[in-house]
Amino acid sequence: RQLAYPKLLIIKRVRETEQNLLPALRTLLIQMNSGVTLFDAMKSVAQGKYGYVSVEFGRIIKRIEAGESAIEALERVARTNPSTYFRRILWQLMIAIKAGSNIAVVVQSIINSLSAEQLTKVQAYSARLSPLSMLYMVITVILPALAIAFLTVLSLFVSGLQKMIKPVLIAITFLVIFLQIAFMGMIKTGRPSIG
Repeated sequence: RQLAYPKLLIIKRVRETEQNLLPALRTLLIQMNSGVTLFDAMKSVAQGKYGYVSVEFGRIIKRIEAGESAIEALERVARTNPSTYFRRILWQLMIAIKAGSNIAVVVQSIINSLSAEQLTKVQAYSARLSPLSMLYMVITVILPALAIAFLTVLSLFVSGLQKMIKPVLIAITFLVIFLQIAFMGMIKTGRPSIG
């Protein structure tokens, strides 16, 4: 169990990073379109409330202020970040800086591609959610209602069954609660991390 804890922390960090990535990039783009330098735009993202994205940009700013070039600082942070999306964005920023191209145009294309990928994830999630919701309705609503109705009618005809109906109803209630918690967990873990 202790070995799984670091993996859970990494998964949580990646999820939070990817949730805040798109708003942070939009802030970066707005800053740069208003005439702010890349360094100051990254500084505003670092000072913003974007979770681990702000922390990572803060690390980049500290490295640049310590004397590293922007490319070196971006590369070092990209190597240690567990999020593939964040790493890919930092690599694209490094390539744009090396090529001397317009960073705002690159950030805009990154935002467009990230938005398209997130839309694809949401569509795939909704396609997976539709049969799951049908299964949820059948297992947690229809079957228990039919079982309770069947037991009620059966207890009217069989006299010895009336004593057993209370424990069976309690068991059905706990089973339904357990199944609802399991379905909620499945839905929560399958949800895409979008910002």
